[in-house]
Amino acid sequence: MYAVDGKIMGNKYGNFTTILPFILLPNRNFRIVRQENMVELKLKSSQWIIDEQGNIVIGKGRMEILEHIENTGSINQTAKMMKMSYKAVWSKIKYSEKHLKKKLVHTDKKKGSRLSQDGKDLLTKYKLLKKKCTIADDNIFKDIFNK
Repeated sequence: MYAVDGKIMGNKYGNFTTILPFILLPNRNFRIVRQENMVELKLKSSQWIIDEQGNIVIGKGRMEILEHIENTGSINQTAKMMKMSYKAVWSKIKYSEKHLKKKLVHTDKKKGSRLSQDGKDLLTKYKLLKKKCTIADDNIFKDIFNK
């Protein structure tokens, strides 16, 4: 049951249709009334940079791979932290490098692994993209759903 303008309106068999987060009350003059005790809705979005075939060049997973390599200096440790095989991590790096035509990770048997300047730049730009997209998405979501 819902209270609208001080009156109790409907129940699960009532004569209104719920359109989240509003109730549409059927009568001659349709009104949209905000529901009380509504669960707050939020938008969750993801950003992927893809190639012309739709294959991911960088997304959240590859961002995490690059961050872990930067922090640990090890592809092997990165694979363990992400619960992936070494080959899977290496393949994702190589795929991104191939499509970007840039070396993202330098490897050395003695010194370990580290991001190249291009890898660091890609990581920085992707994080900025995610931040700006999230802000824009939140504003669009609020504009549409919180009127």
